Amino acid sequence: MSTDVNHRSKLWAPDTAWRELRRFVAEADIVVAGIEEAQLVIDSKADVPVSLAADLAASGPREAVVETGAGIFPVKSMNGLEGKRSDPDTASD
Repeated sequence: MSTDVNHRSKLWAPDTAWRELRRFVAEADIVVAGIEEAQLVIDSKADVPVSLAADLAASGPREAVVETGAGIFPVKSMNGLEGKRSDPDTASD
């Protein structure tokens, strides 16, 4: 199962969203989130995409991706953490 956090603050109060989204993330195989969404889910002020993806992956899914305007930052949590940056303008896969 995959989860795209896609949080809409006008629809969910942060405390309600945090509680429900953490549950979805913990049960997902793959999670995709923006920086602010990742910060909400893991209750962090960190702004380093690879670190946020690692923290998301540590909460349950086998792969977490943090998207930014500068690229996507996937982290695989199976067999250890592996972080890398993928520029959407130059990525070939």
